[in-house]
Amino acid sequence: MSLGFCSNILYKQAFKTDNDITVSFLIQDPTGEISFGNLLLQTNDKILLQNNNFLGLEFNVSTYDGFGVFLLDSSVITLTGGGAGGGLGIITDTTKTSLSAVSGFFLGAMYDATGIFSLSGGLQQFKTGTSTLQPSSFVVRKLSSFEYVGSQYIPSLTTPFNDDWYVFRVAFKNNMQQVVFYKYEDDIYKQVVTYNTGIDLGKVPGSVRVGITWSGDFPIKVKNITFNGSISS
Repeated sequence: MSLGFCSNILYKQAFKTDNDITVSFLIQDPTGEISFGNLLLQTNDKILLQNNNFLGLEFNVSTYDGFGVFLLDSSVITLTGGGAGGGLGIITDTTKTSLSAVSGFFLGAMYDATGIFSLSGGLQQFKTGTSTLQPSSFVVRKLSSFEYVGSQYIPSLTTPFNDDWYVFRVAFKNNMQQVVFYKYEDDIYKQVVTYNTGIDLGKVPGSVRVGITWSGDFPIKVKNITFNGSISS
């Protein structure tokens, strides 16, 4: 699990749920080196102390919990709740306050680096899920109960787009009945896995707001965010 940094953003415009919604963005390589000004942290670096001894840095710069895309009921206009850790910025390991999870959660499609987001009992709120940790998986949870839909192990996040940037793309389709993850390879998007959500159509809101979330050791860069869908009036 990470040292405890998380961040999420919510797009103000709502999208209709009776049309497909696709979200794409580039994310900085989350396993890369972390630079603080002139100090580059690597596992082999050392710091010179006043007594001329050396202190080895036992620091894992590649630790991160995961990231992904979430949908909120559009009646929720303020992004509140959630926290760092295995809940990937969406959920904290407590059920004691109204801020334990983001308000209005409907669907979450995540890249789960640690396996906690997939695990039944990984957090207090997770009553369903995998029986063992399955790191490096694409995971979907649904509704305010965070019911587990499915997960699949993905050995690598995706083929790099260029340098240290990776493509993340997910689609919510067929009246929110399917969630599709893609990989960018050979200059095209290829479907990796499709989940059937099984959400009762009566529980699907007329429109949703789209958010992006991250939890890890340090802030991460995201760019070229693209939404495809029908805007709700």
